[in-house]
Amino acid sequence: MATVCVVVTTKNAAATLPRCLSSASFCDEIVVVDSGSDDGTVDVARSFGAKVFVRHYKNAADQKNWALQHVHSDWVLVLDSDEWLSDEAAGAVRRVVAANRPYAYRIRRVSRFLGREVRHAWRHDYPLRLFPRGSGRWDNRRVHADFLCSLPVRRLETPLYHDVAETLSAYLPRWLRHIEMAAEDLAERGGCSLLKGLLSAGWRLLRQYVLQCGWLDGRAGLYVALLSAGSVLLRHMLARDIRAAGSSAPSN
Repeated sequence: MATVCVVVTTKNAAATLPRCLSSASFCDEIVVVDSGSDDGTVDVARSFGAKVFVRHYKNAADQKNWALQHVHSDWVLVLDSDEWLSDEAAGAVRRVVAANRPYAYRIRRVSRFLGREVRHAWRHDYPLRLFPRGSGRWDNRRVHADFLCSLPVRRLETPLYHDVAETLSAYLPRWLRHIEMAAEDLAERGGCSLLKGLLSAGWRLLRQYVLQCGWLDGRAGLYVALLSAGSVLLRHMLARDIRAAGSSAPSN
């Protein structure tokens, strides 16, 4: 019978990791890659029987790709430490693994932000989280990397839940870090411009708040749309500065 490993990357996740790993208790193997927690995360992971590795954090894709090298099961289920499978999703994952067919799977993610579920502004959220071992890897982007898969991809509609942040002040530092990393990626690829940033930000706000009915999510939906649009604009602004600084640096 096919086996499955849950892979989780962590940093100071002692409060959320038990719920995450408990939701995947059916897995045959647990691999946790920690990036220097000081809140007991490693002890929590080991209490669930996880193989724990402590490794310097470069970016999420690099950490997950490294983790894949230490998986021995037939299938890989990837969760963030602030995510957990619903009972329905856990059952769906078990059925997929038991069937052992050559597909990868995106799982519908339902996120909580500012104390409520955001079901409209983040409506089309299907991260690829379940796949046969050896069928792909994440690309080298610093943030929001894509999983490059050699297999056809299907969807599981059973929900994967995600706690983003209970307060805006808790979310903003992470939001800014992601913008900085995305700007570095954009600066390397090129194609950044203030006009493109403005147009893309305007479209993002219109799409998430109006077309996807983000207004039905209340204050959380408004903040999601504004923060998402702002991240697009700031990404282009920072990328322009990075490229300008690079072009003006003296050559040896």
